[in-house]
Amino acid sequence: MKFSLKASDRFYESIADISLLLVSLCWGSTFVIIKIALNEVSVLDFLFLRFLLATFCMLPLFIVKYKYINIKSIGAGIFLGILLFLLFAYQTIGIAYTKSAEAAFITGSYIIYTPIFSVLILKKKPYKSSIIGVLLAFIGLLVMTLRWKLNLSVGELYLILNAIFLALHII
Repeated sequence: MKFSLKASDRFYESIADISLLLVSLCWGSTFVIIKIALNEVSVLDFLFLRFLLATFCMLPLFIVKYKYINIKSIGAGIFLGILLFLLFAYQTIGIAYTKSAEAAFITGSYIIYTPIFSVLILKKKPYKSSIIGVLLAFIGLLVMTLRWKLNLSVGELYLILNAIFLALHII
């Protein structure tokens, strides 16, 4: 059986690839931008302004979806909002004390914690490939972060907590 993509499929594949590249560029560049911004304002001022801007951006959506909001969704929203605040607070503090590249790398370690917490919280049995991936990622994180020293900097510890809160937020 011969498989070939139509021209429209190749077009959408290209759009998906370009979109993924742009999202990666945006995500990676935010660490540098935050590092620069923290030279001008304190961590809490930065977080206040960031969340204030997000509030104004989300307000129209809240108004449109207001009739679907109930007590259960408010409770879940508060819980997720606290997790979100903690992950951004620890990330921002961590960025203040480390290099941008290290911050991005350690933040990306949430991929280690997400399957682990998924097993613990959701009681989902992991695939063998997930276990191997987590172990390899964990070893890579240790090698890259510790740089053969036996201690972590304060910023790195904050960023590890950020990754843990990010994994919990995802779950």
